[in-house]
Amino acid sequence: MPSLARSIAVLLLLSGCSSLFAGGGTKLINPPPPGVSYRLDPGEDASSTDRKAQDYCARYGETAKRGESSPAADSTIVQYSCS
Repeated sequence: MPSLARSIAVLLLLSGCSSLFAGGGTKLINPPPPGVSYRLDPGEDASSTDRKAQDYCARYGETAKRGESSPAADSTIVQYSCS
């Protein structure tokens, strides 16, 4: 019985390795630039999120550009793109 279990383990291991070497799977082509969104409380100024967005985009060697602002129930969502 131990040899049957060992054989099954080897087969499972080899089947897992074959997918690694086959180069299969989905690949992201031409990904969109990173972006980030922040939720502002009522009366909160977007300048605080401007700094946060700049810091976030700097991780990618990009600068933040403020996009749409969408009012939500009790807040506003401010979107930034990194470019």
